[in-house]
Amino acid sequence: MKNLLIALLLINLLATSAYAVSDRSQARLMFQEANAHYLEKEYKKAIEGYEDVRSAGFESGHLYYNLGNAYFKEGFLGEAILNYLRARRFTPRDPDLKANLEYARSLIKDGQIKKERNPIAGLFFKLSGFFTLNENILTCSVVYFILSLVLILAILIERIRGRLLFASVLSLSVLLIFISFTVVNLNRIVLQKRGVIISEVTPAKFEPLDYSTTYFTLHEGNAVMVTNSKKDWLKVKRRDGKQGWVRRNAIKLI
Repeated sequence: MKNLLIALLLINLLATSAYAVSDRSQARLMFQEANAHYLEKEYKKAIEGYEDVRSAGFESGHLYYNLGNAYFKEGFLGEAILNYLRARRFTPRDPDLKANLEYARSLIKDGQIKKERNPIAGLFFKLSGFFTLNENILTCSVVYFILSLVLILAILIERIRGRLLFASVLSLSVLLIFISFTVVNLNRIVLQKRGVIISEVTPAKFEPLDYSTTYFTLHEGNAVMVTNSKKDWLKVKRRDGKQGWVRRNAIKLI
């Protein structure tokens, strides 16, 4: 009986693995077909294909980058910026992605809404965005291992203890920096709800009511932070700190 249960468990694991491989192969085929439509300038079909891959649960920097390009070619500026920002989570150092995102943002009506930051804070946030969340976590793990090893060696080897202690201080400094980067990325990706306006013009109201007074206006492509929700409304915060209520269908989350 015990052997039968083990055999059934192994069969189940092998079947699950086979399905996973099959799903990946199917997603890869769908992605290649969407790429073919894009090359033929059939951008609507390309968008449908890329969205199908995404709906199947597969994500990558290349998928979102290509999807952003297809939306841009079709004239959907908000959707293009949305997917470029999604792609940046996977490939933050991609020069083509950076160039396309900057160009798309330059087309936003009335320009981007910028936040005033002191130079040091600006440099820190820029550096934190240079790495993906996974890269930050991996670096923290590696540096922590190195720090632990150096401290153990410092205890065991007295003649080079001074050098090892210096190396441990250096390792600790690097570890603290990357822990800070990890916290910033976790906050940006997991804790904060950020979105992009996809409607051409979106009024932000003082209250979640159609007849409420408009506080400010958002344009297609503007990135905002979502701070609250109520039925068909979302409360959003601009980079300059202003907050207002917009219709839920005017925005998509990154």
